Amino acid sequence: MSDTQFAGFDIQVLADDLPFHLPPDALKTRLAGLIRSYVHQRSVQLAETVVRHLEALYLHPALRGATDQQAALRHCARHWRWLAAQCGTSGSDPAPTV
Repeated sequence: MSDTQFAGFDIQVLADDLPFHLPPDALKTRLAGLIRSYVHQRSVQLAETVVRHLEALYLHPALRGATDQQAALRHCARHWRWLAAQCGTSGSDPAPTV
């Protein structure tokens, strides 16, 4: 896999949508706020925004050597993609408990 490829995705294409300009701590702070907002206002757009921030975090150059952290963030992103899909299909059903 080349440096510009990650799990079958071209990082350059992903970069257009991801807030790479932010340092990891700022991404984590934004994520915390987004997740708190989601608890009160469940929406597809908010869940997708969480996914984009998680992707930016696990693809961030500062986390290159942190494979365990990257794996955990990828797993979390998969969960948030699932939540986004559930929002799009289930209307006002309560969010699943974790």
